[in-house]
Amino acid sequence: MLKYVNVELSEKLNIYLAVMNHFKITKNSFHIRLKGYALLILLTCSLTAGAQEITAKGILTDENAIPLPWVNIGIKKKNIGSMSKANGKFELQIPSTSFQDTLLFSYVGYHDQAIPISAFQTGNENKIILKKSTHQLQEVVITNRKKKIRKLGTTGYTPMVWVSISFKNKNDFAEQAQLIKISEPTRLLEVRAKVAGNKKKTDSVNYRLNIYAVKDGLPGPRILEKNLIKSFSMAEREISFDLTRESIFTDKDCIVSFEYIPKGNTEHIDILSFRASITGKGGYSRKASIGDWTPMSAGSGSIYAIVEQ
Repeated sequence: MLKYVNVELSEKLNIYLAVMNHFKITKNSFHIRLKGYALLILLTCSLTAGAQEITAKGILTDENAIPLPWVNIGIKKKNIGSMSKANGKFELQIPSTSFQDTLLFSYVGYHDQAIPISAFQTGNENKIILKKSTHQLQEVVITNRKKKIRKLGTTGYTPMVWVSISFKNKNDFAEQAQLIKISEPTRLLEVRAKVAGNKKKTDSVNYRLNIYAVKDGLPGPRILEKNLIKSFSMAEREISFDLTRESIFTDKDCIVSFEYIPKGNTEHIDILSFRASITGKGGYSRKASIGDWTPMSAGSGSIYAIVEQ
C-alpha cells in the first residue's frame, strides 16, 4: 500500500533524495511517495530533531602543556556555562540560539580567552592554551598605628533560614558571595561561612575562594590571583580559608565568594546550604559559570571576613 505525505521544504530532505524512487517538486513542498510506514517515521523523526545544539569540547592547558582543572567556561549574559574537569577536559552543550556567541574561558591567575562558538562546530576536540597573568593590587598605605582585628560582612544568622541551591547533575554550578565594606587600609586574614550540610548525601564538598573587586554594584574582576580550593567535611558548621600567607591588602570594598567545585558525581545532592540572616545586606549568587550575578533581594548568606585594620 502506498502512502503520500506533504513535507515542508528543508535541507534535511536532501539526504533522502538518493533513496527515493518516486518524487516530484511543487512550488514550496515535496510530494514524496513512501512505501509503508517505516520510512515515514524515520523521516519525521529526523526533521523534528534538527540541529538544536552543538557540543563544544576540548582540553585546557597552560603554556607548558599542563592541564588546567576547574576553569570557568561560559557565555556571558546567557547563563550557559560549565567547568573543566580535573584533567583539564571540558564539554558543554551549546543551544542553536547561541551559535553566533563567544565562549569565554576564565581561570584564576591567567588571562581570559574568548573563542567564537563557530570554531567548535566541527565536533573536534580543541586544545586551548591559557597564558599566566600578573595582577597587582593597588598600592595601599599602611600606617604605624596600633592595628585592630575586625569581622566584616554578615557574621550572624537567623535560625531556620538558609541559602540553599539544589543540584541534580554533575555539571551544576553555584557561587555564593558577600560584600565586604572597607573604608580604610585593610589586610584580609580569613574568610568564613556558616553552613549546614547534608551528610546523608555526601561526606564532603569542595569550594574555591574568590575575591572580586566591586564593579557597578556587582562582583567584577578577580583580585585574588591564586587558585584556593579546599575540601570540607559536611559535618562542619563553619568553613574557612586562611589568607594570612596571601598578603591581600585593599582600601576599597570587595566581594568574597564560595564557589562550588563539582566532583563529577551524578546523584542528586543539596550541598550549598549557607546559613543566612534576614537582616543581612550585600549578598549575591549565581547559578552558571561566568553567569549573571543576582543580588539577594532580602537578607544575605552568613559569610564574613576577618581583617586587620
